[in-house]
Amino acid sequence: MSKISVVMATYNGEKFVEEQLESIRQQSRSVDEVLIADDCSTDNTVEIIQKFIDKYKLQHWFVKVNQKNVGWKRNFTNLIFQASGDIIFYCDQDDIWLLDKVRLMASILEKSEDYFCLSSHSVAIDGKGKLLDKSFNENASESGNIKKVTSNDSQFFYPLGCTLAFRKELLMYIDRSFYVCGTDLVIARTAILLNGMYDIDLSLIKHRFHQNNVSNSLEKLKKYYGYSTIGERMKNVEEDILYFSIFAKVVKKYHLPLERELCKHMSFAQRRANILKKRNIFSFIYSFLVSGNFFIRYMLIADLLYAFKLNRFVGRICNGMNLNLRKMKGN
Repeated sequence: MSKISVVMATYNGEKFVEEQLESIRQQSRSVDEVLIADDCSTDNTVEIIQKFIDKYKLQHWFVKVNQKNVGWKRNFTNLIFQASGDIIFYCDQDDIWLLDKVRLMASILEKSEDYFCLSSHSVAIDGKGKLLDKSFNENASESGNIKKVTSNDSQFFYPLGCTLAFRKELLMYIDRSFYVCGTDLVIARTAILLNGMYDIDLSLIKHRFHQNNVSNSLEKLKKYYGYSTIGERMKNVEEDILYFSIFAKVVKKYHLPLERELCKHMSFAQRRANILKKRNIFSFIYSFLVSGNFFIRYMLIADLLYAFKLNRFVGRICNGMNLNLRKMKGN
């Protein structure tokens, strides 16, 4: 049976962290290691975690405080390379895991070496633990079916990192300098390029939306639904270009047959940059015509709207996915 590690990066999470820790402790399949790195919290996060570990005598649960604030991206990157498990689970500080999350996901990853990484769906809750309305939730049918994720799927661009579990072997293809892109994105994207990313159609976490969390704060929602600036969107595209340039070195090092695929994605990212920076209509038309995928076409239309400072309309064209951001305030 595989050894299971959980990695959690914390920062000022005193309000919700104990509930998350309890949901990990109560899993139907126990985890073998929990590594928590606190990024210099100014509240009682570390004290709450250490008290929890001591209370239940959790010998293989560890919390440490970084010498300086390094940011969540580098914090998570450091953690995944420190984990000793065969299977590593990402964990946010403010979510709640459903009872069978570890058992189900680990058993799937153990079935085949072709499975590098597995994601799941989630149920959205607010700061009080109440379910949010359907506009915040994914369209999961809860069938339990397992689907291979490709570069045409939204997870290639916007993976929900807190749902991910992956085999440690995947780290062989991950350069530490990838931290600038966010390792949840890097883990999912690299697994997709290696033809080993899968998704299970089950909601296995309660994913909390509130004003203070980082990975799914109001700001992230604003970026996705058109309420951020063109500069912020351009930064995301530049991170895509950086990822592909770094991964090209990995492809060369391990002689992976991915040069053509990588070139395709790099060209697409560069055309997106041309749309945003230069309002290049030809880049938009070409990219739109060669893609038959709804999500990618939506993303291109959003880029064009940003380029012409019409990004306030982005949310309106997202078919059935509009979010009323004002509902988030006060949670």
